[in-house]
Amino acid sequence: MKHLKISLLLLAWSVAAGALSATPQHYTNHFDSEGFPEMSVSPSDMGLWTLGKDDVNIDDGKLRYRQYHPSKTGAVVAAGAVQLTGWEAADFVITTQFNVQFNRLTNNTTRTSISAFGNTSTFLATPNFPSYNYRAEWNIGGGGGDVGEISLRSMGGQDLGFTASPAINIGHGVRFDSYELRLAGNYVGSTLHMTFSVFNITGGTPALLGTVTASDTSPLTGDWFGVWSRTNMPNPGSLTLDYDNFAVIPEPSTVAFLSGGIIFAIVLLVRRRHRA
Repeated sequence: MKHLKISLLLLAWSVAAGALSATPQHYTNHFDSEGFPEMSVSPSDMGLWTLGKDDVNIDDGKLRYRQYHPSKTGAVVAAGAVQLTGWEAADFVITTQFNVQFNRLTNNTTRTSISAFGNTSTFLATPNFPSYNYRAEWNIGGGGGDVGEISLRSMGGQDLGFTASPAINIGHGVRFDSYELRLAGNYVGSTLHMTFSVFNITGGTPALLGTVTASDTSPLTGDWFGVWSRTNMPNPGSLTLDYDNFAVIPEPSTVAFLSGGIIFAIVLLVRRRHRA
């Protein structure tokens, strides 16, 4: 009987491990030693990604996106992305923390976002390849009528089942303050429900600035996740964003549900065998 119990426990543990491994493993990058696997700027001469170097070349443990050109104008787009598989139909929380170190873009529109479930690492379409992704965006400053707005959108025309709450205005980003963008999603049947929130985390105590929501009855299934920014520069200017981290993790209740169910199954199995 003792050996049977051990065998049953080992079998149940194997089943449990298999069930948990089916849940996508979380991805966390604190940018201590590496940036995103894919980083891009377009046009390439108007921006630069650097790791662990501040303005005086001191290692500060951050991933920095710096945009500057003394004379050129126009739209500048940057993206940092990681390819992760297995997230279709899995509840998730995606976060990134950053601060605005330098922003001399008074007459320009600057947007930053979490992009998720994209089919390209740049989160942009090319002439021969359409691109789609979810974009949880904040217009952190500059010009335009939507300065300070946060929104949650489905990009690329794959939005037949997508509906979202209206954008709301939470104000522009403040130089040297730290912020967190958080995109959470859970599935009810085949419908994905998402919540995008922005927090001011300056001083270590998160203060919620605003939240928008969306749902999609035909969820996107791309495997690129990351950060994205776009600046429309009618005049020469500069921008510096310092990212502290980026994470894609399972929504906590999903892990708790799986773990609790597995443990309950193990207990029942042992009790039944004991009674027999």
